Amino acid sequence: MPQNDGSGGTWNFELRPTFWFGLTLCDSESAPEYTKTCTPDSDKNDLVGSNPNKKDYIGKHPGNAFLELQFYGPGYVPQFEGFGCSARQYCAAMTIDSLNEDQNTGTFNTEACDDYILGGAEPINWAYVTKSGVSQAPADPLFTGTFDNPNLDAVNPDYEKDLLMSPGDRIRIHMHDTPAGCRVDLYDKTTHQSGSMTGDRITGENCVNPPMGAAFYPFYSTTFANGTCTWQEGGPYLPNTIDDFGGSSTTEYGPLLQSVYPGPGFAPIYRYNNFNSGDLKNVCPVS
Repeated sequence: MPQNDGSGGTWNFELRPTFWFGLTLCDSESAPEYTKTCTPDSDKNDLVGSNPNKKDYIGKHPGNAFLELQFYGPGYVPQFEGFGCSARQYCAAMTIDSLNEDQNTGTFNTEACDDYILGGAEPINWAYVTKSGVSQAPADPLFTGTFDNPNLDAVNPDYEKDLLMSPGDRIRIHMHDTPAGCRVDLYDKTTHQSGSMTGDRITGENCVNPPMGAAFYPFYSTTFANGTCTWQEGGPYLPNTIDDFGGSSTTEYGPLLQSVYPGPGFAPIYRYNNFNSGDLKNVCPVS
């Protein structure tokens, strides 16, 4: 976990509300809402074609949700009013975001969903990683309630149930499939505590990396510490950097990537939302 002892230039909570590890899931109740069937353990769900008349048209795929294993740092107002955990420790949550839209007709879910804190067009299933593996409260986005009548039992950290991690702890992460659903396991190699959670179910003009006028931009490199290859945030000016991916965020993230999305009337939409440097070798594999 990032250190918060003042040895760095900036406190972690001042840089970001959270950092996370992400994974795309098959979700037949999420956009584009063309079919209700996901083929288990198969690439057949990955339809990315741009021709609406073909079987692999992106608007015909089973639907996607995005899982984020989010880490909330110390030193800030705790969730859900803020983005922190406890005063001195981290905690983590599994969140799964869906999109309630029939993208082939442009139809969203009813406006009643917008009244819910974790509802709206992009409902969020939220569960902290607990020591028992049992969610401290239902992860259902409706459980958190509406803005007028909130219920924050699921989204406020529970220091008795949730796995707490200290700055500087080394954490092993395992995200994997199980018969019960996608599961996340965290093992704190420093304290030997563990926790888990299982989820049960366009032109590109002026889009440059880093953004124009940006004084800071995320950049990652590797170093060798304590006999182990280690990822770090920062570039070649950090001591003992051994792989800087070209020395800038422009070379690290690569050129603009054009993506295709399903649109109303089975008309594909093309957008530039990401940069992509291609398939790179993992220069710092787990040993």
